[in-house]
Amino acid sequence: CWWVSPRLFDSHLAALSHGAGVFRSLPTSNTMKFNVDGSSHGKPDPTGCGDVLRDVASSVKDLFSGPLGSMCSNEAELIDIKIACNFMLIHMGPIFGAHCSRV
Repeated sequence: CWWVSPRLFDSHLAALSHGAGVFRSLPTSNTMKFNVDGSSHGKPDPTGCGDVLRDVASSVKDLFSGPLGSMCSNEAELIDIKIACNFMLIHMGPIFGAHCSRV
């Protein structure tokens, strides 16, 4: 199962493309990475979002998912990115320093 050994899951997905020639990559040394996704059943329709925060060892550090209300999928993606940024500001602000407030 990927949640028991996320590194194994990542090795299978690292080379998969996501349609537009974009490849999923693992976090680099001394970094963390958010993978975010917002989705909608229609335009507009009920939407939801989900985030996974991983460190360089691909260990899951945080998971989030939830409903967002009725909107299009593009809005859901943007709101999910905002949720991830707010999480980083609130929970990791001291790590990033003063420049973090300019995000």
